[in-house]
Amino acid sequence: MQPFHITLVLLSSLVTFVRACVDQPVVSMDGITYLVYCGLDWPYDDLSHLPDTSNFTDCINQCDQWNAATTIPPFCVGVSLVSVPVNTSDYVNVGCWLKSAMEGGGVIENDASVYLVDSAKQTIITTVRLPKH
Repeated sequence: MQPFHITLVLLSSLVTFVRACVDQPVVSMDGITYLVYCGLDWPYDDLSHLPDTSNFTDCINQCDQWNAATTIPPFCVGVSLVSVPVNTSDYVNVGCWLKSAMEGGGVIENDASVYLVDSAKQTIITTVRLPKH
């Protein structure tokens, strides 16, 4: 039997994401149902950028927290979460983006070697909110 050799080549520029996003409704901690859109972004209409929020569930719950603290518009109707691989942490748009509007079907906004965007929007948008007593 002849010996064989295996040569391994490591590509340092190869980046792989492990995605946990699934296109299905999720319910926030406050009981609000959000429709999830993996790989889609709603650019513009940003209420707030939370660069330290990197978890999709936390991002959605931040939207609920915005609304709980707000008695006049604009309200948060959904979120976009920008994720990056570890070796591209200098990408400035990383984090959670709270949205005041998410009209239409969104835009495919991914470059898997640099970043991924996943979004969620509320299924029922309430335009008038009463203050909590």
